[in-house]
Amino acid sequence: MAEEENIYLTEGEEGGEEEASNRMFLFIMLGLGGLFICTLAMIGLYAFYIQPRAQQEARNRDATAIAHNLTVTAQIELASRATDTPMPTDTPAPTDTPRSIPTNTPVVTTPTFTPAPTETPGPVTATPTATPTRVVRTPTTVARSTGTPGAVGELSDTGVGGLGLILLAAGLVVILFIARRLRLSQQ
Repeated sequence: MAEEENIYLTEGEEGGEEEASNRMFLFIMLGLGGLFICTLAMIGLYAFYIQPRAQQEARNRDATAIAHNLTVTAQIELASRATDTPMPTDTPAPTDTPRSIPTNTPVVTTPTFTPAPTETPGPVTATPTATPTRVVRTPTTVARSTGTPGAVGELSDTGVGGLGLILLAAGLVVILFIARRLRLSQQ
């Protein structure tokens, strides 16, 4: 029995180190789980609140633009109708115009020689023969975009912005230092 107690004591002493590393593992897992839950909450917030509002604002903006365009088109049509109708003018009285007298113009015809059709010897076929045709395709040029949405050096509108990029970079650097400290403290 004394040997069994020594075995348990030895394992208990080693268990303290394992318990410390298990505790660190649990803290890390809790942090990652919390991050995952926060991520899911943000995705839900975006899907059910932010995106529908943005779509509704876009629809309203489009409807306003269409209504404005229709109004401008109607105004242009009304303005063009008013100028298309000719204004009545005074018709001048007819004047005494001299009449032209018809003249006798002689028509001269000259006889021409038309040869009679002759029969040409050769095979007579009732069905026409097809001649092969060749289709030639010419290459056409297609305009392609260069992929740059704005001026050189300008960031595209991704929704993060310059300050957001700086904060993300700083957060990654902090994570790098924390991971390094944790790794070195384990040794």
